[in-house]
Amino acid sequence: MTIAVIIATGRTGTGADPVPTAVLPCGDGPEAPTVLTRLCDQLATLKVPERRIVTRPDLAPALRKDGHDVIECEDTAADLREIARLTRGTTAPVVLLPGDLVANGELLSRLLVDARTVPVAGTAPGLLRVGRARVETLAELAERLAVDLFGGPPGDRPAAVPKHTAELLRLGLARDGVPVAPCPGEGLVCVRAGTEDAALAALAEAGSVDEDRIRMDAAINPGGGPVGTRTAGRAQAVTRWAAREGLTPNTVTLISLAVGLLAALWFAAGTRTGMVVGAVLFYLAFVLDCVDGQLARYRRMVSPLGAWMDAIGDRAKEYAVYAGLAVGAAAAPPDSSVHAGSVWGLAVAAMALQTVRHMVDSSGLESAPAPPPLDGRAGWAQRLLTLPIGERFALISVTAALGNARMTFAALLAWGSVAALYSLVGRIARAVAR
Repeated sequence: MTIAVIIATGRTGTGADPVPTAVLPCGDGPEAPTVLTRLCDQLATLKVPERRIVTRPDLAPALRKDGHDVIECEDTAADLREIARLTRGTTAPVVLLPGDLVANGELLSRLLVDARTVPVAGTAPGLLRVGRARVETLAELAERLAVDLFGGPPGDRPAAVPKHTAELLRLGLARDGVPVAPCPGEGLVCVRAGTEDAALAALAEAGSVDEDRIRMDAAINPGGGPVGTRTAGRAQAVTRWAAREGLTPNTVTLISLAVGLLAALWFAAGTRTGMVVGAVLFYLAFVLDCVDGQLARYRRMVSPLGAWMDAIGDRAKEYAVYAGLAVGAAAAPPDSSVHAGSVWGLAVAAMALQTVRHMVDSSGLESAPAPPPLDGRAGWAQRLLTLPIGERFALISVTAALGNARMTFAALLAWGSVAALYSLVGRIARAVAR
């Protein structure tokens, strides 16, 4: 369970009766929720029921009138000490948020759900999520900053300190060498409302965003080749249907495996019809393979078990198709266009080559990170050269439908050998450079 610490210290107006920006209205009419109420509702939807709201003593009455329990802190140093107290000894992740935040729910989901795999994630203005492994670090940093920045005489304090406590902690973590992963929010609204007009404008902008489209586009695996990326784009409609029907990613993975095995059976028939139907079914299996990954990211159901099932399923259906092609090539009549004699040697060689490629990719040979992908046509060419799964499945489908098993295996061995050499040489070179 995540603990949310909401720092509602922003104010608007002047005089003896300031208005907290956290209670600015988010809509017209007396029933319109305030900015803070809207934020708390979003957190409740994201299953973050435990919320601690920190504010200033003169702002506390307005927040309590809005229905919120608050913790009063005199200044930023008191904020830091209170955060240290709340996080000390806890085993739950902690998220820090400004009380006057207007953001799309999708962005909060990315911070709270998608960022679970990284120790610390954050984004402007003042959003910070700290995982279990770094909560104690956060508590120690908060205590230290309270002393280092605000513990001495006023003349000894730094001239420029970030106004928001969460931003101060984010910078402190970065200064201490703790990597803070960015929370991607392109196309999404994430602003602090300083006035009522700003709050209403931000709310209107957030309402105009098609969050479902952004979420679906983000579910496409960006590392695929041209064929795989375009297929994944066209598979979005199937992914939406699967999400509406409540299918799980693992269910789609099993369906994809079944379709791939059915394609292998058609290939084993040794007929032109079998080769064409098998090719169509095999590529359909790849479409479903795109869907299971998209569905996992779209529904935020990514899991180690799902990743393992997906990897095993891909290998199983691909190697089953190799066997089916070899059986069909020998079973076809000698005068048939699909007859290729015994191609078991080629099938085993293709299987061995692909196994070695997977072994190299997962061996950890490369101690330095891979270079960033190239842009434009050079990037597409780079990805094509590595023969990723989309291009490999398309190559098998096209050559099987138009030719025979010998043509399929020859193409796989030729292109696969180049891809293996390119990947291996690149990894060795980067490891040596490291």
